[in-house]
Amino acid sequence: MGRTAKATKKEEKDGGKAPDAPGAGGFLKTRAELAAERASRIQEAPAPTPPPAPTADAGLAGAREEAETARKETADARERILRLRADMDNARKHAERRIQEARGEGIAALALSLLEGLDNLARALEAARGIAGAEAWTGGVAQVHARLRTALEAHGIEPIDALGKPFDPARHEATLQTPAPDPATPPGTVLAVLQDGYRMGERVLRPARVAIAEAAEATLPPVPRAGY
Repeated sequence: MGRTAKATKKEEKDGGKAPDAPGAGGFLKTRAELAAERASRIQEAPAPTPPPAPTADAGLAGAREEAETARKETADARERILRLRADMDNARKHAERRIQEARGEGIAALALSLLEGLDNLARALEAARGIAGAEAWTGGVAQVHARLRTALEAHGIEPIDALGKPFDPARHEATLQTPAPDPATPPGTVLAVLQDGYRMGERVLRPARVAIAEAAEATLPPVPRAGY
């Protein structure tokens, strides 16, 4: 009885509340309270604002911008391709022109070295005219002369047509002036070709040495004597 009376007095002193028993009951209550408080704080936190949903106009504008960017990139690529193609074409033409020029220079140099021999054959044939029995060897010389000229013509090298033409300082070299047999012949007309000239296309390899008609002296009327 004495122990029960003391416990009753202890409860009345504490306000009628029984102390939490140390054990599983008090520990589980504390965790439940913590969980409740955490849930309360999560509910009270403001929800994140979602990003605005894309509208149809914004999507169309983006598609147009992408299409414009793609169009510009395509145009730039096409321009670079055209520029590269033009550069390659110019380089090819330049190389071909250089090759042709080098080929022409080589042919011209070879032709100039052969022209002297061609001239000697022509002189030999000219000197043999009227010589009795010269036909025995002039036939072979004439064949060599003709074949050599044919080989030069195959590479575009041809003699300059000068006889009877007006004197052209770009193609002719006048070494002699002589009266023309026909008085009606204009002065400066080529009367004779002393040495053939040759050209390769429009390029003169060697001018023709020619004799041209000189201008006729002016005929003055006789001066009358005094007294007549």
